[in-house]
Amino acid sequence: MTIQQIINIAKISQYLVVCAIERGGLFGKGIPQRLPLLLYQVRMNVERQFLLDPNDEYLVKVSNYLYALCGQYGLFADNINQGGQIAPIAPPVAVSPYQFIVDATSFIATGEQTKTIVPFMGYNIIFVRNGITQSTVVDNSYYSWNKFTGAFYMNPAAQEGELLQIFAI
Repeated sequence: MTIQQIINIAKISQYLVVCAIERGGLFGKGIPQRLPLLLYQVRMNVERQFLLDPNDEYLVKVSNYLYALCGQYGLFADNINQGGQIAPIAPPVAVSPYQFIVDATSFIATGEQTKTIVPFMGYNIIFVRNGITQSTVVDNSYYSWNKFTGAFYMNPAAQEGELLQIFAI
C-alpha cells in the first residue's frame, strides 16, 4: 500500500470514526473520543512530510502507524476508497470488408459458391458483384446469408476475373 493510499484511507477513517462516535459506535461503544483528533494530527504530519520529501525513510514507519490508528475503520475506508469501476463500453469496431478479384487463390475462389465468413457473423451484409449491389433475387443472380452461422451462398458460382465485395453492416 502506498503512502498516498494510506493518507486517503485516514481521511475517510477520520470521518467514519466521528460518525460512529455520534451514533454510539459503528462496531460497539467505547471508541476513544480523541481518536478523530489523533487521526487528523498524524495524517496532517504524514501529508506535510510526504509533500516535502516523499522518500523520507521515516515516512513509511509513520504512515504505517497512521494506518494502524485507523483500525477497523481503515479496512472499511479502504473498500470505500477503492470504489467501483464501470467497465467502459468498447465502441463497435468496423469489420473490414472483403474486396477481391476472383481467381484460383482468392477469398472465394473460381467456381466456388459457398463460404463461411466467421468475422461477419452477427452482421447483415451487402454483396456487390462486378459493381452491382445484389439482392436476394436479381436476374438469375442471387445470394443467401445466415448471420448466425456465417454461411454465405452465391449463384452462379464465382467466375474468374469478377470483382466481388462483401460488406458487414
